[in-house]
Amino acid sequence: MMCEIQNTVPRCDSVASAQRKRFLMERVRLLASVLFLIEVTATNVVTSYGIYVGKDVAVDGSSFLAGYGDEPSSHWLEIVPRQKHSTGATTKVGATKNARYSGELIEIPQVAHTAKYITMNYSAFAGFPAPLTNGGLNEHHVATHDIWSPSREELRRMTPNPQRGPHYSDLAWIVMERAKTARDAVEIVGELTGKHGFSTYGGNSHLFADADEGWIVINFAGGQGLWVAERLGADDIRVSQPGYIGEVPLDYQKNSNYMGSKNLVRHFPDRSCSDGPCGQLTRSIWEMSAQHQRSDATRCVSRWN
Repeated sequence: MMCEIQNTVPRCDSVASAQRKRFLMERVRLLASVLFLIEVTATNVVTSYGIYVGKDVAVDGSSFLAGYGDEPSSHWLEIVPRQKHSTGATTKVGATKNARYSGELIEIPQVAHTAKYITMNYSAFAGFPAPLTNGGLNEHHVATHDIWSPSREELRRMTPNPQRGPHYSDLAWIVMERAKTARDAVEIVGELTGKHGFSTYGGNSHLFADADEGWIVINFAGGQGLWVAERLGADDIRVSQPGYIGEVPLDYQKNSNYMGSKNLVRHFPDRSCSDGPCGQLTRSIWEMSAQHQRSDATRCVSRWN
């Protein structure tokens, strides 16, 4: 999947700026090739990746969001029309007993109007009920793509049986139905997770993008409603494989470049930050992930930002 999110206002760039953009886009193409090689060589691993390119480093001034997933099932393209829903309408979300982590389906409130969007559906992953989606692009030019982001074993063991709440695919299509900006998408995920929980297959992340910015969101396993999000600007490039977030300030809830659940600090493996002041939460956030080291390709991208 690749979404190009267009600006509506023409832009004029200097020769030097255009050369820089071409240089960075060549690096993105190189990284995409590296990730493809990672995929085809690790044939026994089911994984996914996502790429975000901000509008200021794209040659034509558009934001880009692209991704790929190893879902071993049938796929089909679907265009979902704009819809109206009656007062009191609900929608079904969650997992069943057939999921990797057993769950229960629940009904949550539906909004009055949902947006038109295009998406790629598929029929099976981790035992979740079909159809499933990794994301797509809605009529408000909000794009989304989910990327695996496995949580620590300690968090996975905390997952309730049965678990309840929307899973990764539920969150993706609900965002496409409701979000008008990438920031709006993050707030929707946070609100739904806080109210209804999150049904996991072991940990997941989403990349959201609009014409001006991107966001990466990580939903942790464990049934505690843990999530954290980082803003990606117009001059940023991010490759997620798996989805990751690096440094997060202690005042993340007051910082316009970050969002997260209120209970995040209480569940850090390293609790020193919750007992007193500290500058960054890098080690703790990263150690909530099952993979503590980034791929070589991801390390290259982090040096460009």
